Amino acid sequence: KDAAVALLGGAVVPVIALCMPIDAGASIMDGGLIAAGQTNALSVIQVAGSLVQYAVLALFVSRGYNSVAYVWGVLKVLSLVRLGGGYWLHFVSRRSAYLPKGGVASQQQQQHSGVRAAASSGSSNVSSSAGSSIAGQELS
Repeated sequence: KDAAVALLGGAVVPVIALCMPIDAGASIMDGGLIAAGQTNALSVIQVAGSLVQYAVLALFVSRGYNSVAYVWGVLKVLSLVRLGGGYWLHFVSRRSAYLPKGGVASQQQQQHSGVRAAASSGSSNVSSSAGSSIAGQELS
């Protein structure tokens, strides 16, 4: 029985080790949502991830993929959904507590309009300074 346990551990430990960065990122995203007071969104992400995870697990088991390594791999589907959902809410969504109101699209529009405003004010400064130097030459 010890050989079977060692064989099983040899199949599961690499899956766990490879998925640790995903789990860490998902935990960070969860913490950000909790800190922002967006626990309702976190709940939706968790439930959606669980539903996807169970659907994938049912599909794998129905096809005969029922080893412990597959089960551990499917458990990481929830971590991927948490990571993706948290990333979306933090860095893309209009509901982000960390981005300016309106999300990434609004932020890009603000940056674009800021560049446009700076370019137009820069050209008006150039023309007004050129006009004053011309006027100064006429007075001399």
